[in-house]
Amino acid sequence: MGWLAWEKRGLHPDRAGLGRDRRFAAQQYERELFGRDPNHDLLRALQVGDSAPVGADRLMIVNARVLNRGGKPASPIELEALRPDTAFELTLKIDTALFSPWAQMHGLKLPGAALLRELGRVVQVHTAQRLQHEAAWFARIPGADKVAAYCRQLQNTPLPPNAFFIQIGWGTGWEGKTFGSRLQADQNFMETIVSPPREGGYGLARGRRQPGDPFPKSRRVLVQVQGGPDGRTIEIPHSPLGWVLVEMQAHT
Repeated sequence: MGWLAWEKRGLHPDRAGLGRDRRFAAQQYERELFGRDPNHDLLRALQVGDSAPVGADRLMIVNARVLNRGGKPASPIELEALRPDTAFELTLKIDTALFSPWAQMHGLKLPGAALLRELGRVVQVHTAQRLQHEAAWFARIPGADKVAAYCRQLQNTPLPPNAFFIQIGWGTGWEGKTFGSRLQADQNFMETIVSPPREGGYGLARGRRQPGDPFPKSRRVLVQVQGGPDGRTIEIPHSPLGWVLVEMQAHT
């Protein structure tokens, strides 16, 4: 929601508006978009419950790698993951009483109520942008054709207004946990925040990064182990991590 609200509010990346601690760097933007404090925060009205558990048979061990721009994978990582087509059921409630005349009469005026009422469409818009960007990134990586095709398949899947794809968990990376492309729209701003602390940044970039190099430079992917022509096993990038389909159904 914050990603779309950013555009509606006409915000721009500004280093002066960020905190000194990178863990709370976006706090000022978050307050402007969602509310000045927890009592007046829009997300107070979005109440997500815990899901029902699934059996141990829905778990599996997978091989993952960090893939950089040149296609060279980092050291192998074994992960415990959910099997494909695993379904969870949970409750998601929008507390409309917080937007009622009674609430406003008592001084509670939460911003962005329309974003919550159109939650499915709002997430769809952001997801479409992310999948387009991710598909283009993987298309440039040698051997990552399957991952790019996976992203394009999700991007081209038509969904009703009450459903959306969203990426969660360990594989989301920097773009999935920040304002992402909103910050990347200003290259000078990005160069500032990825630079070392001694230069006024947050030290986000690692390794031998040169000014102008894309950030982030890597992605986390599942790999598929196959036999090579010389008898040795090879690992083929297979799919990104963490993409789930959320379907919302009304209950009375």
